[in-house]
Amino acid sequence: LLLQKAAYSETERDKLIAAILDRSPENPRTINRELPRDLEIIVLNCVAKNPSDRYETAQMLVADLLKVCGGQRVFAIRPGGLWGMVRTLLSRLTNPSTEHRPKN
Repeated sequence: LLLQKAAYSETERDKLIAAILDRSPENPRTINRELPRDLEIIVLNCVAKNPSDRYETAQMLVADLLKVCGGQRVFAIRPGGLWGMVRTLLSRLTNPSTEHRPKN
């Protein structure tokens, strides 16, 4: 709904299931460049194939969504990105409170 486009173009059930299992959906900002980067990061974390790249709790997701609504940076990182790992490590070293951050 966010992008007014289905995540996968397959219409047959078996092909859709195979697509979901085999590949990640297209990055949201590839479809809509006006989408804020932080909102894209939230979406990518929600649909990440690797469970450790997803939000641990709904509260963490809500916290990041509220930050986007307030014009603030989110705590989540782009799944699998090297810069994301560095950013997370640095932020955790400088702020030991990690209760509101997704597990990576």
